[in-house]
Amino acid sequence: MVIYDQDRFLAASMYRVALGQVIRLGDANAQALAEAALAAPGPLTIRALVAAGFGQPWLASVRDALAEVGIAGSDEVLGGMDVE
Repeated sequence: MVIYDQDRFLAASMYRVALGQVIRLGDANAQALAEAALAAPGPLTIRALVAAGFGQPWLASVRDALAEVGIAGSDEVLGGMDVE
């Protein structure tokens, strides 16, 4: 599976913009979680940020960005699945 450079760039850009919104608009806890998710993006930091986003205006942007990340990497994650 190959993730095309333009897909990777778009997904990464959306992710950085969405987390930038959290850093600007979120409370101190959300800001710290967004900074952690930018510095070390992975399941632990991203899940912590999403969990803190319940009811927050920035959560939709973060989810949209994560959906784009998932779409860009979907073949890599799902490509080897046996579908019956």
